[in-house]
Amino acid sequence: MKIKKYISKHTANIRYKLTSLILKYLTPVLYEQFDISTFVDHRTFLYKTDVIPIDLRPSFIFMKKIFGEKLLTGAEIGVERGRNSNCILKELNIEKLYLIDPWENYDEIEVKWSHMDSNYGHVQRTFENDKRVRIIRELSENGVYHIKKNSLDFVYIDGNHLYEYVCKDIELYFDRVKKGGVIAGHDIFVNDGIQGGVLDAVKDFCFKHNIYFYVENPDWYFIKK
Repeated sequence: MKIKKYISKHTANIRYKLTSLILKYLTPVLYEQFDISTFVDHRTFLYKTDVIPIDLRPSFIFMKKIFGEKLLTGAEIGVERGRNSNCILKELNIEKLYLIDPWENYDEIEVKWSHMDSNYGHVQRTFENDKRVRIIRELSENGVYHIKKNSLDFVYIDGNHLYEYVCKDIELYFDRVKKGGVIAGHDIFVNDGIQGGVLDAVKDFCFKHNIYFYVENPDWYFIKK
């Protein structure tokens, strides 16, 4: 199994490096628009936020329906390179958006990524002139203290996907969200041996508090009553 994973990882890296070379020498104009600086580790990026748009995720489609043009304050936990953040800002009527991410590796996860600082720098550059955005480079358990209770219209949780951390994030940010607000998150069915526990964490929290939650893969969400 370990040999299979090793081969898979390295053949993927070779494929993407070959793709980058083809782009560089055959389509240099397109190559300049792509971010190919992170051909490292098990996650390889072949896109740039402003070149390849991300579709609006299911939980935000739901929010657009219930909030309409209401001016919103929200928080995203787990930002990475800000692709989803950018989509939120474009599609929803945002007054304030907190972007919370430590941009560092988790000790609990075996695979380590070497491009965290690069991702952080990209997010800084992307949103440096957007007064609606506040970037908080901290763990979610510390970032919560920058947000007042009952001040958020929504929180979107996409940080550490291990069961205990998803539970903690929901518990910590639940009282930061107003009644009628939305608690949501990503990767509901992720369970690949490195990450996992999102579905169980959401189920357990909602069962404990008698809350009905929705699942539209890859998202989960519920309304705070």
